[in-house]
Amino acid sequence: MRKGQVTVFIILSLALLFLLLFLLKQIEPAANIAYDSDTKTQIGSLTSSCLEKTLQEGLYRLGMQGGYVYNEVFPGYLPYNKWLIELDYYLGYDFLPTIEEMEQVQLAPYIQNNILKCTGNYKDIVGAQLSVGVPYANVTILDKEVLARLEMPITIVELDKQTRVGPFAASVKSNLKEMRETADELIIQQIRDPGNIHLSLLSNLPYEPRVIIVYPDTHITEMIDRENLYRGTPYVFRYASLFGNNTPPQLYLPGEIEIKSGEEYQLTAEDREGDKIEFYSSNEL
Repeated sequence: MRKGQVTVFIILSLALLFLLLFLLKQIEPAANIAYDSDTKTQIGSLTSSCLEKTLQEGLYRLGMQGGYVYNEVFPGYLPYNKWLIELDYYLGYDFLPTIEEMEQVQLAPYIQNNILKCTGNYKDIVGAQLSVGVPYANVTILDKEVLARLEMPITIVELDKQTRVGPFAASVKSNLKEMRETADELIIQQIRDPGNIHLSLLSNLPYEPRVIIVYPDTHITEMIDRENLYRGTPYVFRYASLFGNNTPPQLYLPGEIEIKSGEEYQLTAEDREGDKIEFYSSNEL
Protein backbone atom coordinates (compact mmCIF):
# COMPACT_ATOMS: atom_id res chain seq x y z
CA MET A 1 0.00 0.00 0.00
CA ARG A 2 1.38 3.36 -0.93
CA LYS A 3 2.05 6.09 1.62
CA GLY A 4 -0.67 8.34 0.19
CA GLN A 5 -3.26 5.60 0.43
CA VAL A 6 -2.35 4.99 4.09
CA THR A 7 -2.78 8.67 4.89
CA VAL A 8 -6.23 8.78 3.29
CA PHE A 9 -7.24 5.62 5.16
CA ILE A 10 -6.19 7.14 8.51
CA ILE A 11 -8.09 10.36 7.81
CA LEU A 12 -11.26 8.44 6.86
CA SER A 13 -10.98 6.28 9.99
CA LEU A 14 -10.66 9.33 12.22
CA ALA A 15 -13.62 10.98 10.51
CA LEU A 16 -15.78 7.90 11.04
CA LEU A 17 -14.70 7.74 14.68
CA PHE A 18 -15.65 11.39 15.33
CA LEU A 19 -18.98 10.86 13.53
CA LEU A 20 -19.74 7.84 15.71
CA LEU A 21 -18.91 9.77 18.90
CA PHE A 22 -21.13 12.65 17.76
CA LEU A 23 -24.08 10.34 17.10
CA LEU A 24 -23.68 8.63 20.46
CA LYS A 25 -23.69 12.05 22.17
CA GLN A 26 -26.95 13.01 20.47
CA ILE A 27 -28.89 10.01 21.73
CA GLU A 28 -27.91 10.49 25.37
CA PRO A 29 -30.89 11.67 27.53
CA ALA A 30 -30.90 15.40 28.05
CA ALA A 31 -30.33 16.43 31.65
CA ASN A 32 -33.49 18.56 31.81
CA ILE A 33 -35.69 15.72 30.53
CA ALA A 34 -34.43 12.87 32.66
CA TYR A 35 -36.89 12.04 35.47
CA ASP A 36 -35.63 13.00 38.90
CA SER A 37 -36.62 10.31 41.40
CA ASP A 38 -37.42 13.09 43.93
CA THR A 39 -39.87 14.90 41.64
CA LYS A 40 -42.83 12.74 42.62
CA THR A 41 -42.11 13.32 46.30
CA GLN A 42 -41.65 17.04 45.70
CA ILE A 43 -44.98 17.35 43.88
CA GLY A 44 -46.79 15.31 46.52
CA SER A 45 -45.35 17.37 49.37
CA LEU A 46 -46.17 20.70 47.69
CA THR A 47 -49.73 19.69 46.83
CA SER A 48 -50.48 18.26 50.27
CA SER A 49 -49.08 21.36 51.95
CA CYS A 50 -51.15 23.66 49.73
CA LEU A 51 -54.26 21.56 50.31
CA GLU A 52 -53.88 21.99 54.08
CA LYS A 53 -53.17 25.71 53.72
CA THR A 54 -56.15 26.29 51.41
CA LEU A 55 -58.43 24.31 53.72
CA GLN A 56 -57.30 26.46 56.66
CA GLU A 57 -57.97 29.65 54.69
CA GLY A 58 -61.44 28.42 53.72
CA LEU A 59 -62.26 27.50 57.32
CA TYR A 60 -61.15 30.93 58.51
CA ARG A 61 -63.29 32.76 55.94
CA LEU A 62 -66.24 30.49 56.67
CA GLY A 63 -66.02 31.20 60.39
CA MET A 64 -65.72 34.95 59.93
CA GLN A 65 -68.71 35.14 57.57
CA GLY A 66 -71.38 33.13 59.35
CA GLY A 67 -70.72 29.74 57.78
CA TYR A 68 -70.28 31.06 54.24
CA VAL A 69 -67.12 31.37 52.18
CA TYR A 70 -69.18 32.70 49.27
CA ASN A 71 -71.87 35.15 50.33
CA GLU A 72 -75.48 34.31 49.54
CA VAL A 73 -77.99 36.79 48.10
CA PHE A 74 -80.84 36.17 50.57
CA PRO A 75 -81.47 37.21 53.24
CA GLY A 76 -78.34 39.34 52.93
CA TYR A 77 -75.22 40.09 54.89
CA LEU A 78 -73.91 42.62 57.36
CA PRO A 79 -70.79 44.54 56.24
CA TYR A 80 -68.44 44.68 59.21
CA ASN A 81 -64.84 45.82 58.88
CA LYS A 82 -63.58 43.94 55.82
CA TRP A 83 -66.02 41.02 56.18
CA LEU A 84 -69.53 40.34 54.94
CA ILE A 85 -71.25 38.42 57.74
CA GLU A 86 -74.34 36.49 56.73
CA LEU A 87 -77.63 37.23 58.50
CA ASP A 88 -78.10 33.70 59.82
CA TYR A 89 -80.88 34.95 62.11
CA TYR A 90 -83.23 37.12 60.09
CA LEU A 91 -86.54 38.40 61.49
CA GLY A 92 -87.38 35.14 63.25
CA TYR A 93 -85.93 32.70 60.70
CA ASP A 94 -82.84 30.49 60.79
CA PHE A 95 -80.59 30.75 57.73
CA LEU A 96 -77.51 29.07 59.19
CA PRO A 97 -76.05 26.70 56.56
CA THR A 98 -76.05 22.97 57.25
CA ILE A 99 -72.87 20.95 57.75
CA GLU A 100 -73.31 19.46 54.25
CA GLU A 101 -73.63 22.94 52.72
CA MET A 102 -70.48 24.07 54.49
CA GLU A 103 -68.63 20.99 53.23
CA GLN A 104 -69.62 20.81 49.57
CA VAL A 105 -71.09 24.23 48.68
CA GLN A 106 -68.58 26.42 50.52
CA LEU A 107 -65.28 24.71 51.44
CA ALA A 108 -64.89 22.26 48.55
CA PRO A 109 -65.32 24.92 45.81
CA TYR A 110 -62.93 27.22 47.67
CA ILE A 111 -60.24 24.53 47.54
CA GLN A 112 -60.92 23.82 43.86
CA ASN A 113 -60.69 27.52 43.00
CA ASN A 114 -57.48 28.24 44.92
CA ILE A 115 -55.30 25.10 45.04
CA LEU A 116 -53.42 25.81 41.82
CA LYS A 117 -52.85 29.41 42.88
CA CYS A 118 -51.12 28.09 46.00
CA THR A 119 -48.94 25.63 44.06
CA GLY A 120 -48.01 28.31 41.54
CA ASN A 121 -49.16 25.91 38.80
CA TYR A 122 -46.01 23.90 39.65
CA LYS A 123 -43.77 26.38 37.83
CA ASP A 124 -40.99 25.81 40.36
CA ILE A 125 -40.91 22.06 39.64
CA VAL A 126 -37.98 21.60 37.26
CA GLY A 127 -36.62 18.53 35.58
CA ALA A 128 -39.91 17.06 34.35
CA GLN A 129 -42.84 17.77 32.08
CA LEU A 130 -46.15 17.78 33.97
CA SER A 131 -49.76 17.27 32.98
CA VAL A 132 -52.18 18.56 35.65
CA GLY A 133 -55.85 17.51 35.74
CA VAL A 134 -58.90 19.47 36.89
CA PRO A 135 -59.09 19.69 40.72
CA TYR A 136 -62.07 18.12 42.49
CA ALA A 137 -62.31 18.41 46.28
CA ASN A 138 -64.40 16.64 48.88
CA VAL A 139 -64.61 17.95 52.46
CA THR A 140 -65.82 16.17 55.60
CA ILE A 141 -66.46 18.01 58.88
CA LEU A 142 -65.92 15.68 61.85
CA ASP A 143 -66.20 16.28 65.60
CA LYS A 144 -62.64 17.50 66.17
CA GLU A 145 -61.20 17.94 62.69
CA VAL A 146 -62.00 18.73 59.08
CA LEU A 147 -60.78 16.41 56.33
CA ALA A 148 -60.16 17.31 52.69
CA ARG A 149 -59.51 14.92 49.81
CA LEU A 150 -58.34 16.27 46.47
CA GLU A 151 -58.63 14.44 43.16
CA MET A 152 -56.29 16.22 40.76
CA PRO A 153 -54.40 13.69 38.62
CA ILE A 154 -50.84 14.85 37.96
CA THR A 155 -48.80 12.99 35.36
CA ILE A 156 -45.01 13.23 35.18
CA VAL A 157 -43.97 12.67 31.55
CA GLU A 158 -40.47 11.36 30.86
CA LEU A 159 -39.75 10.26 27.29
CA ASP A 160 -41.91 7.10 26.93
CA LYS A 161 -42.62 6.82 30.67
CA GLN A 162 -45.53 8.35 32.61
CA THR A 163 -45.85 8.50 36.42
CA ARG A 164 -49.10 9.45 38.18
CA VAL A 165 -49.23 11.44 41.43
CA GLY A 166 -52.32 11.72 43.65
CA PRO A 167 -54.92 11.78 45.09
CA PHE A 168 -54.05 14.02 48.03
CA ALA A 169 -55.41 14.44 51.55
CA ALA A 170 -55.14 16.91 54.42
CA SER A 171 -56.69 17.44 57.83
CA VAL A 172 -57.07 20.45 60.12
CA LYS A 173 -57.95 20.34 63.81
CA SER A 174 -61.23 22.21 64.26
CA ASN A 175 -64.27 22.42 66.52
CA LEU A 176 -66.34 23.79 63.66
CA LYS A 177 -69.02 21.10 63.92
CA GLU A 178 -69.72 21.80 67.60
CA MET A 179 -69.53 25.57 67.07
CA ARG A 180 -72.03 25.39 64.22
CA GLU A 181 -74.41 23.23 66.29
CA THR A 182 -74.11 25.69 69.18
CA ALA A 183 -74.83 28.63 66.88
CA ASP A 184 -77.93 26.80 65.66
CA GLU A 185 -79.11 26.33 69.27
CA LEU A 186 -78.55 30.04 69.94
CA ILE A 187 -80.57 30.98 66.87
CA ILE A 188 -83.41 28.63 67.88
CA GLN A 189 -83.50 30.35 71.29
CA GLN A 190 -83.54 33.74 69.56
CA ILE A 191 -86.52 32.62 67.49
CA ARG A 192 -88.37 31.57 70.67
CA ASP A 193 -87.33 34.61 72.68
CA PRO A 194 -86.07 37.37 70.34
CA GLY A 195 -85.80 39.89 73.15
CA ASN A 196 -82.88 38.17 74.89
CA ILE A 197 -79.41 36.86 74.06
CA HIS A 198 -78.98 33.31 75.39
CA LEU A 199 -75.21 33.02 75.82
CA SER A 200 -75.74 30.67 78.77
CA LEU A 201 -75.62 27.86 76.20
CA LEU A 202 -71.86 28.50 76.00
CA SER A 203 -71.27 28.13 79.74
CA ASN A 204 -70.17 24.48 79.47
CA LEU A 205 -68.20 24.91 76.25
CA PRO A 206 -64.56 26.03 75.91
CA TYR A 207 -65.49 29.06 73.79
CA GLU A 208 -65.27 32.70 74.73
CA PRO A 209 -68.57 34.41 73.82
CA ARG A 210 -68.84 37.95 72.55
CA VAL A 211 -71.72 40.05 71.25
CA ILE A 212 -71.10 43.13 69.11
CA ILE A 213 -74.00 45.58 68.85
CA VAL A 214 -73.76 47.09 65.37
CA TYR A 215 -77.24 48.69 65.20
CA PRO A 216 -80.00 48.76 67.83
CA ASP A 217 -81.67 45.76 66.18
CA THR A 218 -78.63 44.15 64.55
CA HIS A 219 -75.78 42.43 66.33
CA ILE A 220 -72.98 39.91 65.80
CA THR A 221 -72.59 36.82 67.99
CA GLU A 222 -69.06 35.38 68.20
CA MET A 223 -67.62 32.17 69.61
CA ILE A 224 -63.85 32.34 70.10
CA ASP A 225 -61.95 29.04 70.17
CA ARG A 226 -58.53 29.54 71.75
CA GLU A 227 -57.64 25.85 71.39
CA ASN A 228 -57.32 26.09 67.61
CA LEU A 229 -55.36 28.88 65.99
CA TYR A 230 -55.19 30.32 62.50
CA ARG A 231 -51.98 32.22 61.79
CA GLY A 232 -51.43 32.62 65.52
CA THR A 233 -54.91 33.94 66.34
CA PRO A 234 -57.86 32.03 67.88
CA TYR A 235 -60.43 30.58 65.51
CA VAL A 236 -63.71 32.53 65.45
CA PHE A 237 -67.16 31.42 64.36
CA ARG A 238 -69.71 34.23 64.21
CA TYR A 239 -72.99 35.16 62.64
CA ALA A 240 -75.18 38.25 62.33
CA SER A 241 -78.72 38.65 63.65
CA LEU A 242 -81.42 41.09 62.57
CA PHE A 243 -84.30 41.41 65.04
CA GLY A 244 -86.34 44.38 63.86
CA ASN A 245 -87.67 45.76 60.60
CA ASN A 246 -84.58 47.83 59.86
CA THR A 247 -82.29 45.92 57.49
CA PRO A 248 -78.60 46.87 57.18
CA PRO A 249 -77.52 48.69 54.02
CA GLN A 250 -76.19 46.62 51.14
CA LEU A 251 -72.87 47.59 49.56
CA TYR A 252 -72.54 46.60 45.90
CA LEU A 253 -69.02 45.24 45.55
CA PRO A 254 -67.31 45.58 42.15
CA GLY A 255 -64.94 42.64 42.64
CA GLU A 256 -61.21 43.18 42.21
CA ILE A 257 -60.32 46.64 40.92
CA GLU A 258 -57.06 48.57 40.71
CA ILE A 259 -57.06 52.24 41.74
CA LYS A 260 -53.91 54.31 41.35
CA SER A 261 -52.93 57.03 43.80
CA GLY A 262 -54.98 60.16 43.19
CA GLU A 263 -57.75 58.37 41.31
CA GLU A 264 -61.35 58.22 42.53
CA TYR A 265 -63.82 55.36 42.51
CA GLN A 266 -67.55 55.67 43.16
CA LEU A 267 -69.00 53.10 45.58
CA THR A 268 -72.71 52.27 45.44
CA ALA A 269 -74.90 51.14 48.33
CA GLU A 270 -78.62 50.93 49.06
CA ASP A 271 -80.64 51.12 52.26
CA ARG A 272 -84.07 49.49 51.96
CA GLU A 273 -85.62 51.89 54.46
CA GLY A 274 -84.09 54.95 52.81
CA ASP A 275 -81.81 55.80 55.73
CA LYS A 276 -78.71 57.91 55.20
CA ILE A 277 -75.62 55.88 54.25
CA GLU A 278 -72.09 56.92 55.20
CA PHE A 279 -68.91 55.31 53.84
CA TYR A 280 -65.75 54.90 55.85
CA SER A 281 -62.58 52.79 55.76
CA SER A 282 -60.95 51.05 58.70
CA ASN A 283 -57.51 51.62 57.19
CA GLU A 284 -55.77 54.11 54.92
CA LEU A 285 -56.26 53.71 51.18
